[in-house]
Formats: sequence, structure tokens, C-alpha cells
Amino acid sequence: MHRPLKKSVATYVPLLVATALVVTATPAEAAPNKIGPVKGLDVTITKPAERYVVASDWNDLVGATAYRVSLSIGGTVLSSDKVTQSDWTVSTTSGAGSKVTVKVIPLAGKRPGRQTSAFATLPDLTAPRGTFEVVQTETGGRDATIVQLSLSDDVTAEQSILRTINWGDGTPTQAWSSATHSYPADMAAYEPTVTLEDAAGNVRVVHLAAVVVGDHRPPTGAFGATSAGWARWTKIALTETTPVDDDFVDPANVITRTVAWGDGTTDTWTGSASPTHVYAVADTYTPAVTLTDAAGNEQETTANPVVVTADTGRPTVSVKQPATRRTWVRTWATLHGKATDAATGVKVVRLRLIEKRGTTWYAYRSSSRRWVRGGTTQAAALRRATMPKVKPNAKGNWSYKVSGLRKGRFVIQAKALDNVKNKSELRTVSQSLTHN
Repeated sequence: MHRPLKKSVATYVPLLVATALVVTATPAEAAPNKIGPVKGLDVTITKPAERYVVASDWNDLVGATAYRVSLSIGGTVLSSDKVTQSDWTVSTTSGAGSKVTVKVIPLAGKRPGRQTSAFATLPDLTAPRGTFEVVQTETGGRDATIVQLSLSDDVTAEQSILRTINWGDGTPTQAWSSATHSYPADMAAYEPTVTLEDAAGNVRVVHLAAVVVGDHRPPTGAFGATSAGWARWTKIALTETTPVDDDFVDPANVITRTVAWGDGTTDTWTGSASPTHVYAVADTYTPAVTLTDAAGNEQETTANPVVVTADTGRPTVSVKQPATRRTWVRTWATLHGKATDAATGVKVVRLRLIEKRGTTWYAYRSSSRRWVRGGTTQAAALRRATMPKVKPNAKGNWSYKVSGLRKGRFVIQAKALDNVKNKSELRTVSQSLTHN
């Protein structure tokens, strides 16, 4: 016996639309010597986001150890699974109006039982989408017009989408046939909306930019910048006093700050954190900030000049040799040295370590901290060695622990890089190790 169709329930919110459609299935004709079919197969369809969610459940079947389930459209299986519980949920991107079938086959071990199918149509659950712009005839003026930039729906034709306007000033909702409005003369900010509704009753409310009436003067503010820095390295920061809109500040205090750094790049300053910028080329720059209030009034304010210098100097690096027992392996097991840079600072020290034991050269592999055969020449061993990267401390001192060092001719190569990739001269230290 068929269950009655459950009523659909829809809840509409901007950008998120969800509803439920429930159908009840009819079991297939009984076949001898098979378990089932399952009873009470219900299918619920929702669309909480961009995909439909198809949820099915049924009554537990005595003797069933699992259930083989599938979702299909027109004979094409979209998804299938084997479950042990009496419910299954799957999602699909199929369009509204598609006719889907959910099939459930009970299993007794590996033996399939009789199939039950449920049929449903994916309903139109997606609200229309649209973008709109509100234009005032003059900055701070009373007259405003809403311009439609785009409008679409996955099912309903554009010309059939219902559009209504709420101007946000307490006047009655207005049909789209007249998208022009005159606001009261009092200084105030209004937030108009456009409500979109398709043929299925799905609704989306589009919030537009505020309309500010009576504000004719731009906001003001003062700004400062880091006065000097290094090209390609120093983060130049802007600071500000609180911008003030002399005529009117809307409830959200919407003042847009656009920063022109003086080198052709711009940033929109959002939030409370100060913006920063790294200049690529040495020069003197004067950042400028354009303040724009909600009414569209603008004011440009400049900060102090910023002197940016190029770091062209090379860092220096050294390898410290032990004061005593230079020929002992244990003395060289931890390497020490110093790296300095007078400008942007040392970023890293790179090492190459090789050792000649008898007639064979060995190369140190930094990733595994192991020695591998490097060939019969020093050059070949250097090519096989991989470089440990060491970060100096605040005073420029660095150290590195070498694993597996033995007796032989130990060769160390060191090179420092600063923060703009200037390289030091290569330092090479060679020491014969004769004692452990």
C-alpha cells in the first residue's frame, strides 16, 4: 500500500535555501526464496547549498545483514554503496526537474533479496541570483536609481522572476517597474534591498550599498609611514589617526581607505591592522591615502616620504677552528662559526662537507646526516654533497653537529646569504684528523 506524499516545507534565507521533499516507495513484486523487500522506504530531498542531498531510510528487515543501495537517473547510476544501517544519504549536482530513483536491495550474507524502489523529482529549491547597483544623481543627493547588472535562475526565465524594492526609508515596497526614488531631505543613511522570487516561491534578498543623503563633505585623516627601509626587505607600515567624516558617519562607519604606495601599486586598507608594503627598487616614495565615505565623498592625504635604500653589500662568514686538539675527530664533531651582514642581515649559512679516507672521498648528505662515497676526486665529492642550512642567532653565531665524522682529510665549505640573496665569499677550511 502506498504511503501518502509528505508535504514539502521550505525555508528561505539569502544565499542558503533548503527544503524537504519526502516520497514513499512501493516494494517490488514478491519472488520466492528471497528475503525482503524492505518496507517503509522514504526519500527526503533537500538543497542546503549548491548540491541536492538525497536522504533515504527504511525499516530494518529481519534476516538482512546489509543493504545494497543506489541513486540513478534514467537508468544511469549516479552513486551506489553497501551499508549495514537502514539509512543512506548521498548528494548530486543534477538539475532541478531531474527524476531520480533510489533502489534498496537487502542482502542475507552474499545472497541478494527483493528490490524496493522509490521515485522522486528534484524540486526547484534554488532562489534567483542578481546583482544591482544603486546610483545617486549627485553625491549626497536625495534621488536614487537602482540599476540591474545581472539576473538569473536555474529554472525560471529571467523575465518571470519577480523583483520588488524596499528603499529602506519606511515607504511601501515598490515594484521593479519603477526603480527610481526620492528620499527625505534629512541627513541620514538608508539601506535599500531588492527581493527576488522565482516561480517556485524561492526567495533571495539582495542588500545594496547604503544611500547617504545630505553628506557633501569628504572625511579627513592624518597618516604616517615608516621613514626608511631596505629595498626588497623592509616592510614599510602606515599608521593613522581615526578618520573623521565631518558631515555624517553612518551606523557602520564605512570609510574606505585606498593606499597608493607611490611605486604604482595600490591596496585597499581594511580592518584595524596597519597595511605594510615592501618596495622593490631603491628610491624615495610618498604614500598617499584616499578616504571615501559612504556618500562617495573623497579626500586624498599624503604621508611622510619614505627613503628606500638598496642592500648591495655582501655578507661575511667564518668557520672557527678549535684552539686545541685540531687533529681530533671529536673536536670537529660540532662546527662553529660566525656570519654577519651590515644591512638586511644574514638569512642562512650553507655548508658543504666532504672527507677523504684513504684514497676515497666521501660526501655528507644533509637530509639523512650520512656519509656516502663521493668518488676519487674532491670535485666529485663536492658535487655529491648536499648542503646543510644553518640559521645564525641574533649575534651572528652559528653551529652545526656533524654525524659520523672519522679520521681523514676533512674539508668544510661555508657560504652566507643575506635576506636579499647577496652571497658571501666562499670560505674553505681543510684539516687532517688523525685522532678520535
